[in-house]
Amino acid sequence: TKWIVFVHGYTASHSFMAPHLAMFHRLGYNLLAVDLRSHGESEGVYASYGYHEKHDITDWVDWLRANEVVTEVGLHGVSMGAASILQAGPLTDVDFLIAECPFDDMRQLMRHQLNVLHRLPGDLLLPGINYFLWTRAGFRMHQVRPKHDLAAIDAPVLFIHGTKDDFVPTWMSVEMNALNRQNELALIHGAEHTNCILKDQPAYEAAVSQFLNRRRESVQR
Repeated sequence: TKWIVFVHGYTASHSFMAPHLAMFHRLGYNLLAVDLRSHGESEGVYASYGYHEKHDITDWVDWLRANEVVTEVGLHGVSMGAASILQAGPLTDVDFLIAECPFDDMRQLMRHQLNVLHRLPGDLLLPGINYFLWTRAGFRMHQVRPKHDLAAIDAPVLFIHGTKDDFVPTWMSVEMNALNRQNELALIHGAEHTNCILKDQPAYEAAVSQFLNRRRESVQR
């Protein structure tokens, strides 16, 4: 009766959760692994980095509760999926969230990737990108700010991030974790973007297991 809704990252699909499956099975959880809109077998053309997807996630949680026996449900997301579950957090009643390598602010992420990774003038290009997102996908970058949504999340959040992640900088999780004492942070040494569980599966599973045990103990008090 314990469930986790698993949300993949950009350009991936539900099959991305395969490395996590055995771990969550050992921890006693069932998984609902979904395809975000415009990914995998789901319909759609454009991803919105969580702006529209957050409503899909709340619908999946509602679907679970309507169709299964559910005593506990959490959200687990990776990269864009992690940012999406943080945006969904204030909209749905879940017991916990596990956010692996999430970004904190889409505009800040785009500026970092343009300036640092591609050596392009981010501030000059961002207005054009914003116009494209608004006309094609129906949202603007300033509307995607997971860091802002954290204040409205009642459930505890575990942030997991690789120390060598340069695609979504590690400091984004560090700073978000510092906003709330009930949240926790696990840094996976040497891991790059989205490969935390592959880099150090024992450390990853230990962090998740300890987080879930502490949450359960706090509920029982």
